[in-house]
Amino acid sequence: MESGNILFKGTKDGVIVMVRGNSDYLSVEQALKDKLHKAGNFFKGSKLYIDFSHADIDEEQQSIIKNQIMKDYCVAIKDIDAGKNKMFTGTYEGRTRFIKGTVRSGQNIEFWGNIVIIGDVNAGSQVVAGGNIIVLGALRGMVHAGASGNEKGIIAAYSLQPTQLRIAGIISRAPDGENVKPKCPELARVKDKRIIIEPYVPDKFYD
Repeated sequence: MESGNILFKGTKDGVIVMVRGNSDYLSVEQALKDKLHKAGNFFKGSKLYIDFSHADIDEEQQSIIKNQIMKDYCVAIKDIDAGKNKMFTGTYEGRTRFIKGTVRSGQNIEFWGNIVIIGDVNAGSQVVAGGNIIVLGALRGMVHAGASGNEKGIIAAYSLQPTQLRIAGIISRAPDGENVKPKCPELARVKDKRIIIEPYVPDKFYD
């Protein structure tokens, strides 16, 4: 359940609130208040885990947000480490959305976890994931992995020919001139603060 720059996820232990990487202190506080106000008494007495790990919000501001929410809405705020259902923190973890079929020009797909597309991603389309993006086909559109701010996210495709690649806040564009079709599956990842593209090698450890 998304609300602007935050994402709510219900679990058996409580509700996890994921804060987006490009969120600021005031917008997060307002988004939380708006969501809780609209929910009425739904969250009253429940446990709320707020994950600030991918947001540029310091500890003092985090504390202000938590105290204000607890005071205004009678919600118990817990540290995210106490929860067991953190959505995405690395290359191999997180919820995954599977999409069957071609992502066509003009389509915009966004998901807070990983995205696996069983088909092609056409030029003129856009795919944004908080985690990894895997395309079992040709990737020719714009793709953004690690949108939560996680530079460990990867982008992989059978045929990697994007108009633009982005991982976290790092951007790589297609080279000028003729676009040569890859001869094997490729993987894009961040290394030394830049995006590198290399052939996918089974069983290789990508640090």
